Amino acid sequence: MDSYHSTLRSKAGKRYLIFDPTDEYTPLGDLRSELQDTYAMLITDAGGELIHTALQPPENNILVREGMFKLNADGSLSGEVVEKRTGDHALYERYALKEANQQQRLQRVERVLGHSLQGFTLTSLDIRELDARDKSWC
Repeated sequence: MDSYHSTLRSKAGKRYLIFDPTDEYTPLGDLRSELQDTYAMLITDAGGELIHTALQPPENNILVREGMFKLNADGSLSGEVVEKRTGDHALYERYALKEANQQQRLQRVERVLGHSLQGFTLTSLDIRELDARDKSWC
């Protein structure tokens, strides 16, 4: 359980993994931000206990975007952008893309890129780990 971010010890000293079983987009051992740093009821055979959920550190919620580009002789720019996401960044992207078809995914990525770039052409899109909810990166 050491690799899980959302664990706690009860007043009785027993260790618990806190998670939302209805959240299909957040990896086991993590809590989306709305459920962090709040109170919940822990129900056990011995009764109930009000618990305080942990606030996860910023390094558990990261968006890393790296690009490698080449300036061509005609003045055009070509390259590749790779994004890696954890925490809520991964949660919201999985939520937005999981049920979308390839065309809808392409349109979403083009909209996002359009905020930073103008006059570009997206030639390919490869999304990995979208269904791997147990992975920290999306």
